[in-house]
Amino acid sequence: MTPGMIARLHLGMTKNEVAYDLGSPAIRDPFHRNRWDYYYSVKRNYKPLIAEHFTLFFKGGKLVKIVGQPRPTPRDIYAK
Repeated sequence: MTPGMIARLHLGMTKNEVAYDLGSPAIRDPFHRNRWDYYYSVKRNYKPLIAEHFTLFFKGGKLVKIVGQPRPTPRDIYAK
């Protein structure tokens, strides 16, 4: 998941539009069909630098809520 991919998200998108931009969610919980969770991590020299998740909520097939922070750019990560 890149910052550009997240930047394209906006409320009102359909599930198909989100899946096209971000790919399939990491977890599709059968008990929470309107919640999609995306997990991502960045490693440097095989050591984790960042591991975060991003959650999207849908109502009536449309994106209504985005929870989580966009991933920093690689420049920000590797500057640490």
